[in-house]
This record gives sequence, structure tokens and C-alpha cells, in this order.
Amino acid sequence: DRNTGNIKLPQGGERYQESLKLDYEKAFKKYKILHSNADNYTVLITGDFQRGKILPLLQKYLGNLPSFQIAKNQNKNEIKEDTFQINQLHHTFSEPVDNSYLSIQYRIPYNHIDFKTEIELELLKAALDIKVRTLRYNKFLGVYSATAIKKINPDLNTNSLEIYLQCSKSDFKEVKSYSEAFFKELKTELIDANMLRTIKKAAYLPKWNDLTKYYNNSIMKNLYGHYRYDWQIANPNEASEYLQKFSAEDLKKGAEKYFKTEYRWIFT
Repeated sequence: DRNTGNIKLPQGGERYQESLKLDYEKAFKKYKILHSNADNYTVLITGDFQRGKILPLLQKYLGNLPSFQIAKNQNKNEIKEDTFQINQLHHTFSEPVDNSYLSIQYRIPYNHIDFKTEIELELLKAALDIKVRTLRYNKFLGVYSATAIKKINPDLNTNSLEIYLQCSKSDFKEVKSYSEAFFKELKTELIDANMLRTIKKAAYLPKWNDLTKYYNNSIMKNLYGHYRYDWQIANPNEASEYLQKFSAEDLKKGAEKYFKTEYRWIFT
């Protein structure tokens, strides 16, 4: 979720290599046994629907799934010859699951917010988000969740940009070193044109990216920010044009402005 920074936690690194040792045929056989009896399924349906219309669809698409009843005194393992015992369901990985957490956050004093500041912060967040993902997929480190988070908090007079991740304890020192370097790179190096396009596509800016879809929402958010926090009312077309013209030099200047040592907090 881009607003909260919460993402699912994929497994990887050393433990991923361990998973490759599993017997595919045996695992698939267990999967088929576990999912072969629709009588054990529980289907939850939510939303606005009419019972009379939904039941025929359930009967059509779910009603013909194979199922069989198990007698009360019948052992489930007697149903198929090639079943498995309960103690065979679990695989213990040789690598420990104990993880370390890292947060590198820059809390920036809040002066005022306009559309340029909002776009600048979001693009820096998108750049950081792309960089932290290289820890897992390019550096092959034991990083299990990694995200960048942007917060604009006028009530506390601060804006913030943050890297937050989980990693294996054995890789923590290296992960921390790379993560600190990401901020420095954005301050000292110009990104290329392809990376800039990727950052703009990854940025979450519904108010400016697709005005035909988000125009009314954009107007409401502008009015709320203006009357609640005295923010400048932005012209959506002007903001969209600014986003299109935003350059690698602009991103570097923004990083120099925000990623100062006195703004930095590191939590482990």
C-alpha cells in the first residue's frame, strides 16, 4: 500500500535457496491431496448482491467441484493410498528466521507546501523505493520487505522521507551501508533519462498524472489543503506540466535540500 508503506513479506536469499531443495513432485502431490475435496472449502462472498442472482452462479461455477464426505469414524489418510502423515507437512529451513529492522528517516522542517514540494517529495520517495528493492534483486541480500515512505504532516510542521526494511541479521551491516549510500547517491549523482522515466511512472501522484480521471478529486484536495492549512491552490494543468518537465537536476537539488545530516534519524 503506497499510503502506509505496508507490503507483503516475500521470502528470499539463503532461505529461498533452501526451498529449492524440496521435492517438486512430492510437494505437488501433497498440494493436490490438500485441495482435492471441495467439501472442506469455505467460500466468503462480500459486496452488494442479490441472493437470488448469486446462488445460480455459485451452483454453476462452484457446485460441480469434486467433493466427498468423510465418515465420522473414517481416517482422512484412508481416502487415498498416496497420502502422507501430518508430521510430513512441515519443512524446517536451516537458516534462522530471526530478522533485523532498519529505518533511516529524514525529518524535514515544514515551511509551506505547494504542488512543487509535493511532487518533489513523491519523486524522491519513488527513487528511494526503486533503490531499496535492488538490495534483494541485484545485491542478493536477505531483505524480506523494503519500502520508502513519504509523509507530509502539517500538524507537526514536518515532512519526512524514510527507508524501512526487514533483513536477515547476517546481512544487516551490509544492508545498512547500502541504504545509507542510497541517500548520498541521490545527492551527488545524476540519474539517467531511463531511470527518471521509471521514477515518474512509479510515483503516486493521482492529482497530477491523469487529470481526466482525478480532476474532481484534485480540486477537493486542493481546497481542503488551502482552507485547512493555508496551502496554495494549485492549477492542475500547471502541476502536470511541472511534473513532465521535472529533470534529473531537479531531483538532485531536492535530495541536497532534504537529505541533510541534521535531519537524519536511524532506528534499528
